[in-house]
Amino acid sequence: MPSQINPTSEIRLVPLSGPGIATIDVSPDARTVMGRSSTCTTVLPDETMSVSREHAAVFWKAGEWYITDENSRHGTFLNDVRLDPQAPAPLREEDRVRIGPWVFAVRGVGQARRSHHTTLLADANSTRIERIQATNVAALAQHRFDLLMELAAGIASADSMERMASAALDALVEGAGFPRASILVDAGKSDTVGVIASRSRGDGGLRDGEFSSSLIREARRGDPVLLRGNAPMAQAMSVLDLGIDEAICAPISVGSNVAAYLYVDTRGRGERLPQDAQTFAQAVARMCGLAMANIQRIELQRRTEQMVKDLDAAREAQRLLIPPEFGAHGALRYAMRMRSGRFVAGDLFDLVPFADGPLGVILGDVSGKGIGAAILMAAAQSRLHAAMQRERDPARAVQEVNTHVLSRSADNSFITLWAGVIDPVARTIAFVDAGHGCCLYKPPGAPPQRVRCEGNLVLGVRADEAYKTESIAVEPGGRLILFSDGFVEQRGAGGGDFGFEGVIAALTESQSPGDDIEAAFEAIIAFAGTDSLSDDATIASIEIGAA
Repeated sequence: MPSQINPTSEIRLVPLSGPGIATIDVSPDARTVMGRSSTCTTVLPDETMSVSREHAAVFWKAGEWYITDENSRHGTFLNDVRLDPQAPAPLREEDRVRIGPWVFAVRGVGQARRSHHTTLLADANSTRIERIQATNVAALAQHRFDLLMELAAGIASADSMERMASAALDALVEGAGFPRASILVDAGKSDTVGVIASRSRGDGGLRDGEFSSSLIREARRGDPVLLRGNAPMAQAMSVLDLGIDEAICAPISVGSNVAAYLYVDTRGRGERLPQDAQTFAQAVARMCGLAMANIQRIELQRRTEQMVKDLDAAREAQRLLIPPEFGAHGALRYAMRMRSGRFVAGDLFDLVPFADGPLGVILGDVSGKGIGAAILMAAAQSRLHAAMQRERDPARAVQEVNTHVLSRSADNSFITLWAGVIDPVARTIAFVDAGHGCCLYKPPGAPPQRVRCEGNLVLGVRADEAYKTESIAVEPGGRLILFSDGFVEQRGAGGGDFGFEGVIAALTESQSPGDDIEAAFEAIIAFAGTDSLSDDATIASIEIGAA
């Protein structure tokens, strides 16, 4: 499946925690594999042995960024949800990816997972910070306990981070009387945090430098911490500049990972936090952690369900349009198979029989995913079928479809295509290769060989592209073999791509069109180590008989 032309700039995996490591730049042009092995695109030098040799991969496919776990021992976590091995998960802006001791923020995807603004941190002397011991919720006064029970019901029904944060902060400020409260997330820089939501009984306006960096740094270790307002003047200047009298920062943890922070403080009016502030804040933070785990699980489930829905739409279009897997037309007989992949379903295949003996053959691949790609695939295939019947010249037919695609599809949609006419009497194949390239000819009793040609640009890019028909001579008993790039680009269980070499090796000893199909799929499944292939895999073999 081809990706869109110039699909996007690189995305970045920005380290938020873990051993020192540079930001990982991920290009849409190649798969980025992360792990301990020196053969990985990005090597993660992990001394804890919690990172596998090939741990996870990030890549661009059919208009979407994905991450997969590469059968790692300790798992890859997306927003603290463990991914199933080899199951693709779509990425969104500000997602958190956890691999071994590292947590990365996803930046540059352009599809926001949550909306928040960032604010600069102000420093506070860490000697003024105390760790808070775990406390029992039973120590809270009855009205506080009732408020917690009400909050539990509210955040349990929250379906987004923003709604969860709103319910928690309303309980803290409006219900429990805290002067100011915020829910924060790390923003990838030591002096910056993201503000999910904030509440205040005062003017409520946030400015840069509203939060103590030292307090958040200590809370990042996993324990709630308290900043007291009675420190010596030399230690308190930075906090006095902020007008902070007291502050508490309680980590919001999902599993063992700190996912966010509950931050409460008093500002400049001589106020103090409520007497039971430490216990209440810890209880609210724990509830938020449980709610976040559920929200993140539901969000990932929604993404996966949408991906499956998109794939099902495209697969249904394919099913309705493809010809039977075996057949014959005059002196020509064929076999074909189309197997839908895990990520996309955009292959097209068609046969165009002519009454006087020749047979038109079409194999292509539509960029994009889901219903839009399915519609483009169906429209292009039906248009090309009609044009081939009318023109018989592949170049003229492809030219017509290129004009149609340009006028009807999105700017970043295109089609790679091979379209040809096999003439068993003239013993020729006249064809146009529009950026497809996956074509072999197997002479009788000889190994397959690549069909070399000048080729043309893919469909849907340039209106003035002059498509040109090329031709090769064939012999009785020879076979034309076309396949999609799902074969070429399939990753192996041990790394590397199946490639043209894999297809050629698989077909060297096969004796018929049916043998070609069986041999090709047996080889690619063995190479992949699974029968769940990454991309559509389509292959067709047409044998030229004696006319």
